[in-house]
Amino acid sequence: MARILYTGLVSELKGSIAGTTFQHNASGRIAKSRANQRFSPSGLQSGTQAQFAQVATRWRDLSLFDRESWDDFAFEYDRIDKWGVHKTISGYQYHALSNRNLLTIGEPMQDAPAPYVTPLQVQPFDVVSDDTKLDVEFVSLFDLTGYTLLVFASPPTQKSHATSRVQRRLILQLANAEVEVLELLAEYLAVYPLNWPSLFASGHCLIHLFLCTVANATGMTSQFSNYCEEIP
Repeated sequence: MARILYTGLVSELKGSIAGTTFQHNASGRIAKSRANQRFSPSGLQSGTQAQFAQVATRWRDLSLFDRESWDDFAFEYDRIDKWGVHKTISGYQYHALSNRNLLTIGEPMQDAPAPYVTPLQVQPFDVVSDDTKLDVEFVSLFDLTGYTLLVFASPPTQKSHATSRVQRRLILQLANAEVEVLELLAEYLAVYPLNWPSLFASGHCLIHLFLCTVANATGMTSQFSNYCEEIP
């Protein structure tokens, strides 16, 4: 925020120009950067809090035998999170992660852990975009039989590093399919209601895409495959 002094040619400015808002308050006449536009959670993520409650209630209702089964599972298998970090977690945490993922993809929760399945890694892909499209193109046909592909996307941003702090929303999930090209623009704009042709013409920004798979039988996820698309 900065204080401004007007000249004889310019006596007053109000409103916003190029991301700067001009105001007059007790501190005098000021100019400040307009806050970034905020976006609501996507419809695919709107039940997050309810999922937490469901999973916690389910754990409380488990038998001692089932809880110990989750503890044994956690002891045998380290968790590899979506960023590729190995973590030793508790049986409760494994139960919560697996069942929240199952709820996300529309599968029923599990009282006991299913046999471990190595997560299916996302195939290499490129992103192709112009003023009419935002497509993910896999290098070859991607077989998702038994799995659900989750696609997360960030809003337009200046952040170049895809860290866990980069805001993202779930924009698409695709189950038990064979796919070579994903057309994402309609799904992206449903979550981020922007003027895409205008953004593409003068955006000078980045959009991060994060893809992972969820095993339909276990709720286990793969690591993220990240892609940073530059919008010219």
